[in-house]
Amino acid sequence: MADEPDATDEPDATDGSDAADEPSVEEPSVEEPDTPALPGRRAASPADAERVADPMDLFGHGGVDDDDPVYGSIRRRRRPSLIVVAVLLVVVLLIGLLVARSGDDDRAEGPQPPPPDSPLALQAQVRSFADAWVGGDLPAAAGYAGACTEEVGADGVQDLLDSLLTAIEAFQGVQRDQLVVRRVVTRNVGAGQGEARIDLDPAPFEDPLDAVGQFLPWSLDGERWGLATCSFGGPPIDPDAEPTDRTRSDVIRAMLGRGLEEELAICVADALIEDFGIAAVDPAALTDQQDAVRTASEATCRSAPTQAGQGFGTPDSPVPLGAIGRVGDWDARVVDITADATDLVMEAFDFNEPPPEGEQLYLVRLEMVYRGEEASSTLLDLGFRLESAGGRTYDEFDDTCGLFPDEIDQVAQIAQGEAVRGTMCWSVLASDVEQVSMVLDSLVTLDDPKIWFALR
Repeated sequence: MADEPDATDEPDATDGSDAADEPSVEEPSVEEPDTPALPGRRAASPADAERVADPMDLFGHGGVDDDDPVYGSIRRRRRPSLIVVAVLLVVVLLIGLLVARSGDDDRAEGPQPPPPDSPLALQAQVRSFADAWVGGDLPAAAGYAGACTEEVGADGVQDLLDSLLTAIEAFQGVQRDQLVVRRVVTRNVGAGQGEARIDLDPAPFEDPLDAVGQFLPWSLDGERWGLATCSFGGPPIDPDAEPTDRTRSDVIRAMLGRGLEEELAICVADALIEDFGIAAVDPAALTDQQDAVRTASEATCRSAPTQAGQGFGTPDSPVPLGAIGRVGDWDARVVDITADATDLVMEAFDFNEPPPEGEQLYLVRLEMVYRGEEASSTLLDLGFRLESAGGRTYDEFDDTCGLFPDEIDQVAQIAQGEAVRGTMCWSVLASDVEQVSMVLDSLVTLDDPKIWFALR
């Protein structure tokens, strides 16, 4: 009887001998992304995905509960640091606001005016009087008449000022609309008294010396200067004097011929005319008495030099617009400004590069008279720049406008007593336009190294 197969001899279902005869079917596999846990961090669990992100979590850990065994303590420890950061941000913002407000206050205050009893204050007010007078605004000019108003009344002052303009037309051949104030010169200013002289632009005059005015006395009343006399035409005319064609300019020119500087020659000539009258003064043949007066007045005039802004011109008290400041051997003044000359410059020179964004072209018109002995140029003697109230500097080379209208000739050789006129231009931040001053630097002397000029 054949042996029955043992149960243990039955083919194992897991044996591969039979399975090899059947084709195998592989299940498609889905590869899980490799997302290893960060060092010290447990692997993410499905529960993490259901957590709501914490908007205060600045460190990228997602939403973590305070009782989380791994991150809860970390998050609790980081909370104070967030508070510190927030406090620091608030402090920085407050400091920024305080600094900005301080800057606004400084700009609002602007340059401080000179003291009322100073030479510069007298110069500025006489300039206002002169501009109103030659501009035909006689009521405004009469407001500076001072004691003269008490003598002849307000209407009488206006009539007198008008007659002076008529005399210039009649005797000098210069029409009213040609008159331009060149400068105001002061002397002997102190104790509420002073003298001032108005010089006109000599261009329309046949004789340039005819444009030079005479010193008149002024007095201070409160904070306002006014004329101390109505004698505008020099010394009284002597009816018994011999007729003469001699003019004041002839006497001044004769004193210049003696080697005196312009201001000294004018002062001495006026002293001679005041003492002897124009008809009696023959500059080519002064009498002994006249020569003695000339010598004495020369000494007096030297001891009372004219003022053209001395003692002022600092950042806090710049030379007023239109007034004169001495820089080295140059008497300089700002005639006018064009705060936004961008269109003007670009239309005149369309090949210029436009100013950078946020900037505009700032044009300053200047007049400078040279007082040195040997001819020189502004290029050799002076440096020009603008300076903002915050200390930002605009250089004439680095911040130039390129080419611009009526540019001042900086290489021209200017002789003693001659003037150079023209413009300078800078590219300025629009935010600085209302707070810039012009600074002139002397390149050849340490006595007057720099001076500030107001531009508004």
